Amino acid sequence: MAATRASRLALYRIPGGGVTSKDQLMSETSKSLGFPKWFGANWDAFRDLLRDFSWARSSGYVVIFRDANVLASAAPKDFQVLVQVAAEVSQDWRQWEVPFHFVFTGPAELTNVVAGATSAPVCVHSE
Repeated sequence: MAATRASRLALYRIPGGGVTSKDQLMSETSKSLGFPKWFGANWDAFRDLLRDFSWARSSGYVVIFRDANVLASAAPKDFQVLVQVAAEVSQDWRQWEVPFHFVFTGPAELTNVVAGATSAPVCVHSE
């Protein structure tokens, strides 16, 4: 991840291999991104904190959700909401002219799952 160091973007990795529910997603994301203790562990609070990052100021952000296919298979509706939130938040940061990338990693077929959840540009990388 030399590119993030060179560009001074904050890099966060969410280990998704064991994430099979919304509650686990909220917990892993909170730990991985260092969310404040008052995080409400619901979609509105999740969206608000992804739009904020006041606890971790940077010139931009990259969030990588590894093995996203696990959540997509176990809880497809929650995964769809996650993709939509990531797309909305990415668009907000773009409007504010701050780099923000939410990247989903998993097998190639994950691209179709993500594309079905939003028409907004979202990054998907096959492993």
